[in-house]
Amino acid sequence: MLNSSKKVDLLVCTNRASQDFPRIWSQILSQEKLKKIVLATQGQANQFKNREKKVQHLSLESKGRSKALIAGLKETSAFAVALTDDDCVLDKNWLSESLDSLGENVDLVYGQTKPYQPEKNLGKFCPSTFSKKPNRFSITSSLGKHWLEVGFDNNVLIKKTVFEQIGPYKWWMGPGCLVPAAEDAEFILRSLIAGYKIAYNPRMLAYHDRFLTAEEFEKQLLAYNYGGLVAYGFYALQGVKECREIFIDHLKVFFYPAKKNLKEIIKGSWSIILFKDFFLNAKFLLQGIFWAWFFAKVMPIPEKENVVKRFYKSNVKKNSSS
Repeated sequence: MLNSSKKVDLLVCTNRASQDFPRIWSQILSQEKLKKIVLATQGQANQFKNREKKVQHLSLESKGRSKALIAGLKETSAFAVALTDDDCVLDKNWLSESLDSLGENVDLVYGQTKPYQPEKNLGKFCPSTFSKKPNRFSITSSLGKHWLEVGFDNNVLIKKTVFEQIGPYKWWMGPGCLVPAAEDAEFILRSLIAGYKIAYNPRMLAYHDRFLTAEEFEKQLLAYNYGGLVAYGFYALQGVKECREIFIDHLKVFFYPAKKNLKEIIKGSWSIILFKDFFLNAKFLLQGIFWAWFFAKVMPIPEKENVVKRFYKSNVKKNSSS
């Protein structure tokens, strides 16, 4: 049950100046359990004029969502930290539902994310929405496909101690970063490898107000798959066997289309679209493998974040000796 002494800090990161930021938290701003909001802005969003005492505006010179998250997390001090995106709207019951879901055995809770007023955007697609099947409260402790079993970080509440124990988001993953997606996938995998249990609460509602055309949505899916290739590859290449099959699935997303394109080119099909598709799929495939390998095998992993060494390998060793 909800502990009256426990409060939440909400962290929102953005580089877009045109967003209506107060709309994100308007329905929870006055609630007692919300300690404060940290709005970490970059680029044009630095022009935002904050007039709310409960909001701490952190204006950053750095670029990339994860760098904003890392900077914003340093300003949080509440029992738990909530994350959402600059184009989401949190439900009035979001705070109570999310806090009620945390307990001694649950350290992270993800909620249900729905499209915001989809009737006004017929024929378009809303990305990063999530409803688990079956759509009821559940707890996950094993590694799997995060987009089916856990959710996304546009709707999540995480105990502050989790960041203290396994580190913040990876600076090189996320929009505006070296790998432009799947920073939440990597953190979910890191949390599960470290042994944390993750809850899903369908009554913890957020609404995503972003709609894309079919062409835009297809490009977004490619970016998500590219990020997933790196995130799951990062752990698969460190020896986490549960991530290998999912890593290979992401490889296939780019390998088979590139192979098909190449066959057509060899046969004499000389079209700009064909060449463009081939180079795009080959680029994602090779870059994804390279970055997964580079950060798993070459770049030193900070000791706190090295959950494979700290938890996974020790558990495998224990199981093999028993």
